[in-house]
Order: sequence, then structure tokens, then C-alpha cells
Amino acid sequence: MRSSKLRVAVFVFPCLLLAAAPEGAEIYKAHCASCHDAGLPRIPTREALKAFSPEIVNRALVSGAMRFQGSDVSVGERHAVAEFVTAKKFEPDAGAQGMCAATLSAKPGVVFSGALDGHLRAYSTKDGAILWDYDTVHDFETVTMVKAKGGSLDAAGPAVAGGMLFVNSGYGYFNAIPGNVLLAFSVDSR
Repeated sequence: MRSSKLRVAVFVFPCLLLAAAPEGAEIYKAHCASCHDAGLPRIPTREALKAFSPEIVNRALVSGAMRFQGSDVSVGERHAVAEFVTAKKFEPDAGAQGMCAATLSAKPGVVFSGALDGHLRAYSTKDGAILWDYDTVHDFETVTMVKAKGGSLDAAGPAVAGGMLFVNSGYGYFNAIPGNVLLAFSVDSR
């Protein structure tokens, strides 16, 4: 008798997990409708959100204007609400990982940009070409012998001072890549 109850539980439990998938309409009603259905200035209506792709809505919930509201819901719930408001199927956007999220810094001829994928890039101000690209997502040996790992470049951008470029690598909020390292690069060929 005991083993038959166990078999029933094993077969029923996965079905319960499938039934628990988030519903976009419910999530929208609980977290979004109070502003997006209120006709408030500068807040797009649900009808206006249909013009966007679900990937753009998700990006706004992860690292854009709605990132604080998006931090209150799960990844699955963000995808479900993005599909609901756009009436389109969510397709994960690989290009979004390289999205420039941090503040830009510049010196004559070069713009420095950090991205959510952990890459620090230097762009030409003449034509936008990538002059160099450094992936910060790995382990580092530090001068203090403290274990350090690079991650997403977000929040504060790179800083240029005294011929050096300084950047904090690691941003663990909103599904970004956590880390704990401050990197320094020479930008004047020294």
C-alpha cells in the first residue's frame, strides 16, 4: 500500500509543477495594471506596449526603466508578462547580453563602454568600430591575494584618470553576473 501511494505522488507532483506556470494576465493585474491601465503621463498603456517585442519589455524589467518593479517577480513571471502585454512569443535575445548598461566614459578618439555580458569595449569616435574588447568574466589574481572574479559591468561606468581606465566588474542584481574586482588598464600606452 505504501509503495502505491509513493508512485502516485511521484506521478502527480510533476503535473502540479506544470500547472504552476505563471500566467501573464495575473502577473500584469497584480504588478503592472495599477500604473499602465491608469492613463498616467509618461507610462505606456497596455495597448501601447503591444508595439514592443517581449524581449524589449523583458530587458526593461531586468535592466531598464522598470528594473525595480522587475526585481519583485521571477524570470518566468517576467517572460509571461512580456508575452501578455505584447501578445507575442518570448524568444530569448542573445544580443541583449552584450547590451551597454553602464555609463560611458571617453577620452579623445575613444569611448569606453561596459556591458552586461562582462565585456569592456573601446569604440572609435570616428566610426564606432570596436578598437578592443576585454572579457572581464573570469578569476583574477589580485595584489592583496583576495580571490576576485569579474562579472557584469553595470551601474557605475569606467573612469579615466591619469592615463588609466578603472572599472568595477561584477554586478549581481537583476540577473546580472556577480563579481568583486576593480580592474585598471593603461590607456596611454604606458
